[in-house]
Amino acid sequence: MRLRRSLSDQSEAHLALVVEILAAHVRAGRSLSQALADAVEDVPAPISERAAAAAADAALGTPVADALRALGDGPDVSYLAAAVRLQTRAGGDLALLLERTAELLHERRAQRRAAEVATAQARATGRIVSGMPALGVVSLYVADRPGFLPDQAPKTAAGILTANANVDALYATNEGGTLGALKGIQATGLAGRTVVLGSDIGVQIAEAMLAQPKTLVLTVGQDAQGMGRVAVQQALRAVRGQQIAQFDTFIPTTEFTSDNPQGLRTWLAAHKDGLP
Repeated sequence: MRLRRSLSDQSEAHLALVVEILAAHVRAGRSLSQALADAVEDVPAPISERAAAAAADAALGTPVADALRALGDGPDVSYLAAAVRLQTRAGGDLALLLERTAELLHERRAQRRAAEVATAQARATGRIVSGMPALGVVSLYVADRPGFLPDQAPKTAAGILTANANVDALYATNEGGTLGALKGIQATGLAGRTVVLGSDIGVQIAEAMLAQPKTLVLTVGQDAQGMGRVAVQQALRAVRGQQIAQFDTFIPTTEFTSDNPQGLRTWLAAHKDGLP
């Protein structure tokens, strides 16, 4: 059984819609917290309930980037929150950032659906597109294996940085790409200026984030053991002829950031065997 990402296809579409509506309200002069409150009436269920929770958290004083986590548990929500957090720190056109992020979410959804149709291995080899243009962010838009493999990703990242002088961040979609992007930044002498937004969590990534907190600033870790446990449980139900009520199983992800080193140390202490 193949476990899908923690947002269903419908939820992904709804999340993109929420971001589009937030962008429209911000473009009209509303603050992001005000836009969240306004958006509750404009989006369909069940995302409207999550939007209401996010708006309530923001109204109680929670930083908006953290309040956005109430929109879901998946990587798309994590990257939305990270984008807003970076914009809060660095400044820039928030409405444009949200508009481009909504475009990104639509593109990511389309790419995922195309990859699922094309091949069962498309998640590792399909084209993944990401970006936050308001902050000058470029992804490892490489379509095939060079951006994912540790021995090829550094060259790919270095090539992106050499060709694009205004790149502020690289987004990688697996562990190999994350570590490769980090090495590419080091090779071009841009450590501390260009940052990495990564995917997956492992000993190498955790140690790298602790060692280079100004360059590797974010990664989203999947619960591999939880995914495996649920997969076996569902497989056993199928073998026994038991009814499986829900085929889409949501496994929450965990956000790790360089400004929370204790979270990384806690993860390392709990995973001394190196297994995720």
